[in-house]
Amino acid sequence: MSIKECGLCKFWEEIDETDGLDGDCHRYPPRQLGFGVPYNELSNGDHFGFPVTCNNDWCGEFARRSSDLKLI
Repeated sequence: MSIKECGLCKFWEEIDETDGLDGDCHRYPPRQLGFGVPYNELSNGDHFGFPVTCNNDWCGEFARRSSDLKLI
């Protein structure tokens, strides 16, 4: 069984300030995160953005990055 974590997914983009622990999921367009309240300590207070996930989270939409695929 292969590992299917956000940090290995082609839709995930690392957030620089988190040393690779957190990132944005770019599987779908940005969505509304809240009404006047920052989504979390990593957001800049915008009302729309990509969901923030940990590098070891996972979901059913996983697609491995092509750079991580093994060549046969």
